[in-house]
Amino acid sequence: MFERYLGFSAVVLLVGIVFSLSASAQLAPPSRQPELNVNSKALFPYSVRGQWGYMDITGKSVIKTKFHYADRFFDDLAIVTSKAGFGFIDRAGELVITKPLDDPNCHAVRRFSEGLAWFEVKDKYGLINRNREVMVEPKYDDVKPFSGGRAAVNLGAEWEFPGGKWGGKWGFVDLEGKTVIAIEYESVSSFSDGLARVADDKHGTNYIDQVRDFSAGLAAVRQDSDWGLY
Repeated sequence: MFERYLGFSAVVLLVGIVFSLSASAQLAPPSRQPELNVNSKALFPYSVRGQWGYMDITGKSVIKTKFHYADRFFDDLAIVTSKAGFGFIDRAGELVITKPLDDPNCHAVRRFSEGLAWFEVKDKYGLINRNREVMVEPKYDDVKPFSGGRAAVNLGAEWEFPGGKWGGKWGFVDLEGKTVIAIEYESVSSFSDGLARVADDKHGTNYIDQVRDFSAGLAAVRQDSDWGLY
């Protein structure tokens, strides 16, 4: 009899806990409810019968389907292709940057990052800004996007299949396109939290700080928790 009473009590207690939790969840204030981290002003590319346009977060068409291809927006600009070629549109769907992309020798362009974009002419990369000004004439063999005010650039890389370009030496340019870290590394990463990974045959892999002084021919590096110059 005592065992049956314990079993019945356990059931009642369990039901009470479940009911209590359910009631608490229903009465939870709205501020505790999870929220999706989605920009309400974001635009998303979509395709209908092979033509691309953009919709907003509600699914409403904002820019009609008129492009052969449409990329996502970066820095409020998106790469699109059409019969006329390719260029950048703004959030209203207006083609705002075509030069120097309308050069018949221009075969590729990278997304905008920190107000700048790389474009490719005859297998060399140059740099343009949002005002369609050429900041750097095409001269680099490979490039990376801007991050932390710096972009990695390469001289001497060559195509190797599969996998793209390999070889050459890497360095960094600033937002004005000026070389601020010498092009002398075998490999580099983009800057993150003020640091970039660099590697060469002489010193191996280290981390450099973009605000350190390189003008004297020395670079500040960090290996593990120690800093030094070489």
